[in-house]
Amino acid sequence: MRVAVKACARLHFGFYNIRMGGRWYGGIGVSVDKPCVLVEAEPSHELKAPSELMRPLQKVAVHYRLHGARIRVLRKIPRHVGLGSTTQLYLAASYAYLALHNMKPDPVELARILGRASISGIGLYSFLKGGFIIDAGKPEGCTDCIVGLVTRLRIPERWRFIVVVPENRQGLTEEEEKIILDNPQPMAVENQYQLYGILLTGLLPALVEDNPEAFGKKLNEYQKILGEYYSKHQGGIFSTAESELAARLLLQAGAYGVGQSSWGPAVYGVSDKQRARQVASKLLELLRHHDLQAKVFVARPRNWGAKVKMLSRK
Repeated sequence: MRVAVKACARLHFGFYNIRMGGRWYGGIGVSVDKPCVLVEAEPSHELKAPSELMRPLQKVAVHYRLHGARIRVLRKIPRHVGLGSTTQLYLAASYAYLALHNMKPDPVELARILGRASISGIGLYSFLKGGFIIDAGKPEGCTDCIVGLVTRLRIPERWRFIVVVPENRQGLTEEEEKIILDNPQPMAVENQYQLYGILLTGLLPALVEDNPEAFGKKLNEYQKILGEYYSKHQGGIFSTAESELAARLLLQAGAYGVGQSSWGPAVYGVSDKQRARQVASKLLELLRHHDLQAKVFVARPRNWGAKVKMLSRK
């Protein structure tokens, strides 16, 4: 028997709450259908896995008292570009390992074992449920809390996200991110309430009313406030000059709104099925004109979580 687990990327829109009301870092994001990670597990007398997975899988093996397995990674999400690769890889590999031994974990317990979802739960709930996710952040001062889920909403199927990943650029590592996020400085109160207002009276109504144009306009406002807050850490509203240019060109090409995913350098534009290809085509022309090397793809919303499949032996 073999087990295959497929999980896909997420776009992290950023935090709607920084440090207010006794909580840190409530966040929002969406699950998209590409790129994806694909992991297979099959029986083995000992644990065999790529080096980047050995430490987390050893923790899983000890906690659940598992026997050996051979873990293979057949597809990967690019690392350190803002698409949530590490969480999806760790969870996919762990679920495959556990399913091979006829076990289904408690997601919160597994996240704690793997050291995931301690600051943001977008990756965890994207893996579990997909869709548009709002997480709860964590109580101030809680060092071992796993971020809870506030709600998960279905994204209209006709929506599209044009994703741009500048080449030869990376976002922050987890170690660099931790230094910044371990002691958040409060955001100006007026800006904090602006974020709440954009989420509650802008993004959410546009989502449930299937209005990607209104959603994009509010996303631009949201990105500007967050980008200015983090500019002291990333040098501007966007993490790199290439990301900033790509975002500007996305708007010029016809995207309804743009944002940076996590620490970047990936940026994305919101569109719909009818115009997404046209936007992507125009964007590629603009990127060539500005001599900006980047990977561009159109992603669909993914309104479901990771898929676990039991396969016959080869």
